[in-house]
Amino acid sequence: MRFFLVLIALVGLHAASGQTVKDPTVDDLIKKLPPPEKLVKPPVTRAVEKAGETLTDKDPLVRQMLSLINARRYPDALKVARVVAQNHPRSEAAHGLHGALAFVLNQRTEALAAFRAATVAAPRSTFGYFFIAVIEADGNHFSAAIPPLQKLVEIDPHDYIGFYALSDCAHHVGRNQDALTYAKKATALAPASPFCWVQLALCERTLGHTDGTLTALTKAADVSPDTAPLLASVGYSYINLDRTAQAIGPLQRAARMMPGNYLAQSQLGYCYLINGQTNAAIDRLRKATSLKSDYGPGWEHLGLAYQKAGRHREAVNAFERASRLLPTSARPWQHLAQEYTAVGRSADAQNAANRARQLGGSTRSKR
Repeated sequence: MRFFLVLIALVGLHAASGQTVKDPTVDDLIKKLPPPEKLVKPPVTRAVEKAGETLTDKDPLVRQMLSLINARRYPDALKVARVVAQNHPRSEAAHGLHGALAFVLNQRTEALAAFRAATVAAPRSTFGYFFIAVIEADGNHFSAAIPPLQKLVEIDPHDYIGFYALSDCAHHVGRNQDALTYAKKATALAPASPFCWVQLALCERTLGHTDGTLTALTKAADVSPDTAPLLASVGYSYINLDRTAQAIGPLQRAARMMPGNYLAQSQLGYCYLINGQTNAAIDRLRKATSLKSDYGPGWEHLGLAYQKAGRHREAVNAFERASRLLPTSARPWQHLAQEYTAVGRSADAQNAANRARQLGGSTRSKR
């Protein structure tokens, strides 16, 4: 389950007290980011440690429970936690520890009840509300996760994780304008968090705000300059806006950090090609096609680079590879017709031109 490892780590710390380019998208990037509860792990851990210390002074059963947790005897620890919660019905700490153990053991209904009891015991604390939302979201009940998160940010309007999580849940249920509003609030509260800026980029992109998407991605890259996927996404966004000259800088940095990433290498080569840096384009596109030999656009762009450099035989080889890998595209055949002509293969040129026409393309040069 989505949050299992987080809560395993959480319980372990209790015991110790006693993280157009169509291939990559903002969606792909967001999938690599930690879910909201990962970002809040340190403060939650501190709250649970404090709870354990407080209860230890009041009830010797708590020491037994923590000892069982330390021994990873979680089912036995949960049995004791139920008794502790019954003994201390007004203790947020007791209900919180009960809920955390139940969740670790995938007892969702019991965990929800425990965390709801925690909110009754301490209605102005965000702890219980956050974990209610975690459990609901973990079960893909994103609509149900929204009310406790709204209560959380009402109690603590400076909790950027709450707004980040609200944006995530609103996005999942199609409340796209709300998701954007929450994401903007999160970035205002935590301008140094790349996660919040990427979430904002996702919301902007969902609403079709191209410039807003690029702005948010650029901010994410600015605050996390050593994160190659962010830099690559900025570069890809510039390409999709036909601003290839501006794409070169972030793609150069991404390509240096991800030397084995064929797409970063290929798109950097494409930008070099469009901006007249033909030799640099050839070097980069050769690297890209060596990394992924079945990437058709890489071979097509390499062919164009060879064509511009007057290296016609190499262009023929590249376009032949592209035509095999992109069987429904007329462009490689159009280019092949030109290059076959350049190397004196007139019959092949005519066949390539005919194939391009069959696929709906023109044989006129598009250079």
